[in-house]
Amino acid sequence: MADLISQRSRRTRLDVQAQRVLVVDWLVLAHHPAICAPSCTLWIELCRTASTDPLEVLNGHINLALKHVLEAFMMDRKLGFTEASYRVIGTLAFVAPQAVLPHVMDRLWVDIDAKALGGLSEEDLGIWETPEGTMYVGVLVTHTKDQGPRKCKGVDIARWETELRQSRAGGLFKEAQALVQAQLVKDATVRERLGALHTRLVRALAFVRSVV
Repeated sequence: MADLISQRSRRTRLDVQAQRVLVVDWLVLAHHPAICAPSCTLWIELCRTASTDPLEVLNGHINLALKHVLEAFMMDRKLGFTEASYRVIGTLAFVAPQAVLPHVMDRLWVDIDAKALGGLSEEDLGIWETPEGTMYVGVLVTHTKDQGPRKCKGVDIARWETELRQSRAGGLFKEAQALVQAQLVKDATVRERLGALHTRLVRALAFVRSVV
């Protein structure tokens, strides 16, 4: 990697600005666990190979660096880039704390949404914990037994459909299906909202761990 940057720099005579952008583009990959150990300083060595000062690079391109970090975090964890993004934050905070830490704090304020966390209901959390394909709110129980609303964590949709078919409920079955679909849409919306909240919290805690 270092040879590539050095050769490209000599071959095309990149100006200083282009060299700095190039090393920032290598930032995440240089911290990938398959390439670099947690304490590895590969990216700093790349900067030196490209005859650039890491501090000056980050002072001039901190937004681009953080953009790469956020993109890496959102990738599939199995690919290793999420872990790389955590390591990058540690390197950035070490090299240019005055430039990086204010941006990290701004991100923490966004990711740790106290209002959203405080607004979570028991039903929201129940839906989040209930696997896809099951309902937390038992709309079928309510519909078929004419009971008031009740929580029914883990209601098996296939089981209820089978029972309704066996009872030859006819129109009742179609009406129950509509209730199920409406509840599934609601559950999916709640899971998506809580999933995004969970992702932001994980990122915030990981970034805090990386800079302390």
